[in-house]
Amino acid sequence: MRRPGRLVETLALVGLLSVSALAPDLSAQAADAALTGVVRQGALESVANARINATSEATGLAYRTLSNADGLFWLEGLPPGTYRITITSIGHAPSDPEPVDLGIGQTRHLMVRLEGDAVALPGITVETDAIESTVPDVDFRIDAVRARTLPEESRSFVELAKLAPGVTTAIESPEPVASVAIGGLSQYATGIYLDGVSLSGPLFNDFVGGVPLLALREFEVKLGSYSTAYGPAAGLINATSRRGSNEVQAEGFALFRDKALNATGAFEAEKPKFRRLHVGAAVGGPIERDRTHYFLAYERKSADFFRTVLTNGAFPGLEGTFEAPLTDDLFFARVDHRLNDRNDFSLRWAGRETRSITGLGPDQVCGFLSPSGMGTREFVSDTPRGMQSVLASHIWTPRTSLQNSLRVHWLRNTGARRPRSETEAQAFPSACRGSDFFAAESVTGRTSVRNDLAWGVGRHRLQFGVSVARAQVDTRSSFHRNGTFVYGMDDAALPDFAVVSVQGLSSQEASTQWGLYVEDRWSVSDRLTLTFGLRYDAETNGSNQHNVSELAGVLPFVPTEPREADLNNLAPRIGLSWRPTRSRAVMVRGGLGVYYGTSSLWYGGLESKGQLVAFYPGPGVSNVEDLPVDPATIAEESRSVLGQDWDAVRTVQGSLGLDWGPAADWVVTLEGVASKSANLPIQRQVNGTGFDRNYPGFGDFWQVLSAGLATSQMATLGVRWQTALHFLDIHYTLSRSESTNDLWFFSIPEIDLAVTDFEGELGRSAWDERHRLVGVLGVDGPLRTRLGMKLVYSSSRPFDPLIAGDPNGDNTPNDRPVSLERNSGEGRDFASLDLSLSRIFRLGAGELEARVNVFNATNRTNFTTIDRVVGSPTFGEPLGAHPRRQVEIGFLARY
Repeated sequence: MRRPGRLVETLALVGLLSVSALAPDLSAQAADAALTGVVRQGALESVANARINATSEATGLAYRTLSNADGLFWLEGLPPGTYRITITSIGHAPSDPEPVDLGIGQTRHLMVRLEGDAVALPGITVETDAIESTVPDVDFRIDAVRARTLPEESRSFVELAKLAPGVTTAIESPEPVASVAIGGLSQYATGIYLDGVSLSGPLFNDFVGGVPLLALREFEVKLGSYSTAYGPAAGLINATSRRGSNEVQAEGFALFRDKALNATGAFEAEKPKFRRLHVGAAVGGPIERDRTHYFLAYERKSADFFRTVLTNGAFPGLEGTFEAPLTDDLFFARVDHRLNDRNDFSLRWAGRETRSITGLGPDQVCGFLSPSGMGTREFVSDTPRGMQSVLASHIWTPRTSLQNSLRVHWLRNTGARRPRSETEAQAFPSACRGSDFFAAESVTGRTSVRNDLAWGVGRHRLQFGVSVARAQVDTRSSFHRNGTFVYGMDDAALPDFAVVSVQGLSSQEASTQWGLYVEDRWSVSDRLTLTFGLRYDAETNGSNQHNVSELAGVLPFVPTEPREADLNNLAPRIGLSWRPTRSRAVMVRGGLGVYYGTSSLWYGGLESKGQLVAFYPGPGVSNVEDLPVDPATIAEESRSVLGQDWDAVRTVQGSLGLDWGPAADWVVTLEGVASKSANLPIQRQVNGTGFDRNYPGFGDFWQVLSAGLATSQMATLGVRWQTALHFLDIHYTLSRSESTNDLWFFSIPEIDLAVTDFEGELGRSAWDERHRLVGVLGVDGPLRTRLGMKLVYSSSRPFDPLIAGDPNGDNTPNDRPVSLERNSGEGRDFASLDLSLSRIFRLGAGELEARVNVFNATNRTNFTTIDRVVGSPTFGEPLGAHPRRQVEIGFLARY
């Protein structure tokens, strides 16, 4: 008679498999680690039913499994950490405990050999691969030791990720954390994840928040991820948070900077006011030993930052260095509970509240109407931001070969841009004066549910996954709310034209995102593992599907038929990891995959509702009160319109790499990655200028098409060395990245409606760095001292030359000359050496670490903003620079 418990398990598993055949996640990523291996008697004989036990050194929790008929075993869902591995088999003495470190998303392979015969009770030996041998992905890990040792400007794991090969800033920005390009891919094909769920927002797939660095155990950067469990992102940053342990552990830090410790900047007449304090604390421990643990963390950064405004002498009274204060609060809490050997639960919360300013100095909004994009002191907006992330997860292991994990995630992000001034905006070629002409408020969010099932059958490890997410956007924005006056020359007495908003934009959109995957990791032999997977992603209402605008038939570029949903997004992926010789020192890995992204919900909102704007050619005045006609009486509708066909962003990526361990603790890597993205969003103005409208009675109309392109090729050579006390990592990357547009809302010059192939716009991406060299070093010295070093060099990035006219008729007076290709200008290279020196003092059961961090130790001037205005006396010369040498002092305490 069948046991009721086993019947319940079977019915539950059938239910899970049925659900997994219906739907899926677009955001969740595998953050846990795994152990795999094979048990052999002698050279070839497989041993079944050997018991593998992995016990966490931190929590005391044990994870167990048995080898199958082929001698293979898997332990899935292990929290990253250090484990003591023991093997037992009937007739053999147990193995000595073997310590194994498991990193985020890492799969370690064990070779277990039974020695002698059963009569003599011989022992068991365990060999661990120094090089990960079963995963095809190209990845780079930064653990807590590196994060703690290295000097880091922002203490953000996204900024630390730029130490990985092929990762750099996507678009230069004064924001607290700029967007990143991973493996040459833009933000539309990349993702940032914490504990298996996305921290990217539904507006532009942009990073919406961080967590205290104290709360992170480690993170990895994947340049090529070929598991279909990894969702739609071809390049990703994947972090895992810390858990409490059986011992109460606490730590804190305080880091301080002041202008007295800094060098004078390249464009500063004297040192501006500057002071920064960064503090944090964390504590974790048991609620019940070996069962329930907690972890809490908090960090706060408050700084009197500054930004320098340069106008090439056009407005000397507006130039100078001005305050740009910032406060950034990060919160974290986590509880983990083991109900029994089969059920593990966790609940995690992360929050962020940031208050900063935008619009001062180089600014993207100013760049819409001013070729220099330089905002002056009046052109300042307060920019508060907030993020809340709540994750609940459950791991169920009903039997040794089967595991199910369930994640429920709620993400909410708020943001605003609130101009401080209520005066008119004045846009000159060299600067933006007066009020910021863009104001916005937004609330975005995503609620997702994901379920994954892993099942070991013979030499195959099967995985099935299903997820569904509901994304929502509520935005309110307005351009030119106080009136904007645009001048063709800096010394012009009167503007060329004026624009006044009568009614702003309001958008409330929602979309349902589905994902489904199946994968087989096949251990063909002890030396070869193949991964085959298929993923399906779909989205409902990501682009106003099944809707027809009321302007259909009125304007020729407005679709007249309902827009069909893009439902043919099947993404196959294949990967291999192969050890070509019996030596464990060489590993070949590679893969090829297809990835489908999701739409920005803002597109549909912009299409649904327009903005009423009044246009005044040659108004003859420079303020709204003196305009000859009331704006409300001549206002015209301006709107964005999507194309008839809207396809999900599609990326194809492949890689091939070699890992070689010439000696203990040393690994040499050689990797090549190539990718191509299609269906990227791209925008053009299709209604001419306010001086000469193609369709009178209507204002600016922008057509947004899923027709952009991007390509990337990258080769990297690296050397890694790590011991218990020291680490060294040096890698060089040679790359080339091209795209048709860097940001979708920067209009391209092609306005002919008949043209839908924009390959002619393909040029260097804004983040194209042909050469990049990164080196990091951590050394424990005498007298309990520790040295950390970070060296970064990157070759020059391109820029787009602009003129103050409007030759392409897109109503934006900052066009590229028609004779030049996109991003044909050349910027300046970047080099920086950061150092950290600390001394550790014992304090009873704890320790105190006194630290000095030196950023840009060589005091090199690294330029940022370039004068892009063709005809300017300083064209091609720098207008901004990163800070020169800064010194930070502080302490870190651990108990």
